[in-house]
Amino acid sequence: MNDPLKRTWVPPDSEAGLWRRFDELAELATSERASALAELAVEQPALAARLAQLFAAEKDAPEILSQPVAARAPGFVAAAFAADSMDIGPGSRIGPYQLLKILGRGGMGEVFLAERADGVFEQRVALKLIKRGMDSEEIVRRFQRERQILARLEHPGIARLLDGGTAPDGRPYFVLELVEGESILFYCRRVKAPLEERLRLVIAACEAVDAAHRSLVVRDADRRMDDLLRYDEVWCVFDVDEHPPARLQEARLQASADGIYLAVSNPCFELWALLHFQDQMAHIERGDARRHLQRHVVGYGKALPFKLLYPAYEKAVQRAQELDRRREDADDPGGNPSTGVYRLTERIREGGKGISTE
Repeated sequence: MNDPLKRTWVPPDSEAGLWRRFDELAELATSERASALAELAVEQPALAARLAQLFAAEKDAPEILSQPVAARAPGFVAAAFAADSMDIGPGSRIGPYQLLKILGRGGMGEVFLAERADGVFEQRVALKLIKRGMDSEEIVRRFQRERQILARLEHPGIARLLDGGTAPDGRPYFVLELVEGESILFYCRRVKAPLEERLRLVIAACEAVDAAHRSLVVRDADRRMDDLLRYDEVWCVFDVDEHPPARLQEARLQASADGIYLAVSNPCFELWALLHFQDQMAHIERGDARRHLQRHVVGYGKALPFKLLYPAYEKAVQRAQELDRRREDADDPGGNPSTGVYRLTERIREGGKGISTE
């Protein structure tokens, strides 16, 4: 007798189709599942990304979720009573600081506007307090490590650490320099910033993030649960260079699982810059791409003035799209030569539609 489930067709992009495919993949070994997801990502990247996220979430689920509810209930009840008996919020006092209002909430903590209330001197600050319910031993350790690294981090684009300590209920906190202002996104929309100014602001922000990364201050926060990390899209830009194909495939799968868009250049980023000046249809090595680019940009050394590329931007996009079509026809998507940087620049440009670049 035929399996009735197999006779019932379910649209693969429906919710039912998603869970049916999840059940099928759950039966496979980890290595076989990874291969199946990689194949699916070619034909249905959105579905593959959602499935990868589900399996990642299942893998990272806290150990407590595997315990019976009866075993977890006493801890939940005790936490609820503790929360009622010691509620920290606007109006509360933490060390020498009075909390005034909530500024934002993230996956691991809450940030309050606070002011010095001990009479020593007047000062308004941003006070970050680890969120109740997140104060496990591991989370507290990560929070304290972030505080320690912030203490030695100095950069004009990063708020300075001023103080730190422990709240009355035992949760750690730290105090940061208060920076008044608005997000880059809201600012650009309000003043209708031209594209060049938007790019300058993004570059300045990236330089601050780079400094934080080099100081190991940026934690592996789960952006899907952190309200302070809201954004439209996340892109990763990298070159094929000489990376092993297996590592590249691993990077693609990880990006797909995390919902990250890729802008990959093969063999290198210089190909994208070169397309602003000439066609490049034949296979090209990394060194040759740089040498060709240096013919057009004297003294090229990774930095390219925006005004030098912008006049030929439309032509570069057309050339990159043509390379994509050729690689698809050759059944070699992402092969040499190709670049996906134009997809990212087009997404940036879409965000500034109707805004003059003069």
